[in-house]
Amino acid sequence: MSWERKYDRNMAKKHSPVLRTGTVSIERNRKLYTVGYEVLAGGKKSVLVRLQTGQVTHLVGETEEELAHQLLSEIISTGLADKEGLGRPL
Repeated sequence: MSWERKYDRNMAKKHSPVLRTGTVSIERNRKLYTVGYEVLAGGKKSVLVRLQTGQVTHLVGETEEELAHQLLSEIISTGLADKEGLGRPL
């Protein structure tokens, strides 16, 4: 999974119905990163999540919160989270 999968039009349309919303946070390097996410599809075995920054991903076997958390962790590692202004000093 990579944040480079930014917005795959085959995976999620811009106006896909939102089933649920939520937020996830990660504390790293004396900063608190928080991002909102939307669940566009989900079931017992798979979930499709879009972060407020536009990244969309789909995985089997993880909850929506775990998936959003993993995606946030990746964009923190790449520096995109700081570019998007998601980090706040503690």
